[in-house]
Amino acid sequence: MSGCKFITKFDIIAAFNKLRMDPGSKDLTTFITSTGLYKYRVLPFGLTNRPASYQHYMNDILLPYLNDFVQANVDDIIIYSKTRKEHIQHVQTVLGKLHEAGLQMDIKKSKFFVQETTFLGLVISTEGLKMDPQKIEVIA
Repeated sequence: MSGCKFITKFDIIAAFNKLRMDPGSKDLTTFITSTGLYKYRVLPFGLTNRPASYQHYMNDILLPYLNDFVQANVDDIIIYSKTRKEHIQHVQTVLGKLHEAGLQMDIKKSKFFVQETTFLGLVISTEGLKMDPQKIEVIA
């Protein structure tokens, strides 16, 4: 991220609902109600490996570009570039990969072409990284 002048951040909509259950594991999620017997088709909330599985999924989608101009943490994606032209290409590349994977971003939570944003509890800016003052305030 060093030397970057442009930052874009995406938040993926309904991220975890995109992960399909392994067919051999569906039976393990079977539950019964008064209306019938049900099995999950997607990873349900509460599974201990759910976040790790989703992170692996995102890493696979963005693998060619990870640590080059994009970082992903579960359903949050940050893109960083040194020039405006480069940033346009990077954003288009990531959007293309997300589209191929059937993922959509939450436009309300996304920020485009900014010089500062929060990510993983840090304030990331064109000047570097620092702790989020709101997080520090809670501790103090």
